[in-house]
Amino acid sequence: AAMASSQQGNAVRILSINDDYSWQLEEDDLGRILLQDSIKDKPVMVVSIAGAYRKGKSYLMNFFIRYMRSRGEKDWLGHPDAPLEGFDWKHGSRRLTCGIVLWDEVFLVTTSDGEEVAMLFMDTQGLFDCESTMEECTNIFALSLLTSSVQIYNIFHNIQEDHLQHLEFFTQYGQLALKEAMEWPFQRLILLVRDSNSGTYGAEAGRALVKECLEPTQHLRPEHQRLRESLRAHFPDIEGFLMPHPGSEVATEKSYDGRLSVVDEKFKKHLQELVPWILDSDHLVVKKVNGKEISCRELFIYMKAYVQALKSDALPEPKSLLQASAEASHLTAKDKAAKVYMAVMSNIPRGDLEKLRSTHMEALATAKEIFNSVPKIGGDHMSKAYLGALTSELQERFDSLYAEEEAWLQKQLEEEERRREEEAEQERKRQMEFDEKITETEIEVNERCKKENECREKKLREDFDSELAEAAAQSKQMEAKLAEKQKEQEKMKKENKNLKFFVGITCVVAVAAGGVGLAAGLAVNPVIATGVGQVVFRGISFGFKVASMIA
Repeated sequence: AAMASSQQGNAVRILSINDDYSWQLEEDDLGRILLQDSIKDKPVMVVSIAGAYRKGKSYLMNFFIRYMRSRGEKDWLGHPDAPLEGFDWKHGSRRLTCGIVLWDEVFLVTTSDGEEVAMLFMDTQGLFDCESTMEECTNIFALSLLTSSVQIYNIFHNIQEDHLQHLEFFTQYGQLALKEAMEWPFQRLILLVRDSNSGTYGAEAGRALVKECLEPTQHLRPEHQRLRESLRAHFPDIEGFLMPHPGSEVATEKSYDGRLSVVDEKFKKHLQELVPWILDSDHLVVKKVNGKEISCRELFIYMKAYVQALKSDALPEPKSLLQASAEASHLTAKDKAAKVYMAVMSNIPRGDLEKLRSTHMEALATAKEIFNSVPKIGGDHMSKAYLGALTSELQERFDSLYAEEEAWLQKQLEEEERRREEEAEQERKRQMEFDEKITETEIEVNERCKKENECREKKLREDFDSELAEAAAQSKQMEAKLAEKQKEQEKMKKENKNLKFFVGITCVVAVAAGGVGLAAGLAVNPVIATGVGQVVFRGISFGFKVASMIA
């Protein structure tokens, strides 16, 4: 979490100490600093300070920030009455910094080779106060050593044997690392002597003091000689710097806010020497692990591994720190190899299992080459174990990819089969609908034909019945006519009988009448007599015809 801040940056606690004395790495806060896109792949330089509590560590680190913000200007100390901003600092007897704090303002410095380096400043909890346990002190100093490229050991007055003993205890990890990996576990160590009482100050005085204190001599006891040999073996570069007292007002005035106007001139003079001596581009020390420069991203991985190792026991043995560094170096190598493998495997077109298998073999071989090419701590035995783990993980990843691809293909086949079934079902439904329509049409046609046939049959029956009725009527009429004719015939027979009689009578009468008429006519008028005679004659003739017909 953010603590002290200025207009441009914040002090962010990355290692927290809890009330129950447990501690944890604040990975999210650390990641927000180290994994920024602008710096995550850049080489990193970490300047860290450690030492006894309430000895001006945070106060000094804030001048480093001021110097970097001024970009090396000659008057970088600024206005004499300007308060000092940055990490929390103040007078008092109780510790102010708790755990490990990182300044989140990252400074980019260009080396003489034109490469940009990300510079970070780390402040640590003071050692050996009444609230700290030995475990806390060991873990904090060890983590500061492991993660920094420039470690400042803040000492007061003079370099004493107990300072060296504590330092040697905190750096035992380096001795084990050298035994197994033969590489420097740490880099630049600066023994910064504050309020020195030697009378001479600066880098030259510090170099002379370091030589005097760390040079093995015959008059030293064997354990003291071994201690110095161990320190020399842990650090390729051990230097010293002596600082004078800053002045009584700085040391005693509780209201002092960091302004330089009350600081002793000797202190300001050597402060202007100290800061560039550590931070100038000619003195940059990029963080290395096993001789290889690491990036901010890789530092993030290493810090997590170191903290995990330090948390594993109540007071971790140096071997656990070695193991953490070795594991971190192997994890970094494994991570790089796995990323290359996954990048290659992600470009394979879907559905080609043979291509997937052949590409896996090629990518796996490439990943192994990359893993083997990355410098690592821990020896061949550990490398073989991690290479085996890498191979197994990538093989498992391939098996998973292959299974996913098979499942994808199977899904495609199932979907295709389902599409075909759906199409077949749709075709079946269409056929059924067609058949139903045909059936309905047939039924309609049959019904229509049936109705038409029924109508036709009805019509025929009606016509037949009509004709039959008409025939019956005609038959009745015929019968009636016949009966009537028979009646007429019967009547005619009767009439014929009567007619015969009548004709006979008529003929007799006619003959008689004719004779009379003829006789009369002849007497009166011969013409009339002739007409009457013809009439009589015709009447007789007709009477004979009728008589013959009746007969």
